[in-house]
Amino acid sequence: MDNPDAVQQELQLISDEISDLIDIASEEGFKATNEHRERFKALKRCLEEGAKSGKLPGRTGAQTESEEYIYQPTLQNAVRNFNVTSTAAPDRWLDTLLDVQCSINTSLTKNQP
Repeated sequence: MDNPDAVQQELQLISDEISDLIDIASEEGFKATNEHRERFKALKRCLEEGAKSGKLPGRTGAQTESEEYIYQPTLQNAVRNFNVTSTAAPDRWLDTLLDVQCSINTSLTKNQP
């Protein structure tokens, strides 16, 4: 059974987390705390795991068509754009997050169920 709505919801959750991190990193005088770094690393891990497995978090069984043709390619593209570490300067965080968000949001727009 295919799961296009679940794929869209998961991509939207990822986009929302990216938006929140962009808002934080955009603040004047932003200094990354350990919490910020952990969220940044968790986001990167989430993208990497999804790109590798091709399945929504916690889902078992065969990959669905939506996961194969939308979710996995979207996350693979996002991972390619995620080229900075959590210890990088805040302006580098912002550039990377904006690139990743653009990738995710483009997929969300193009692949509405």
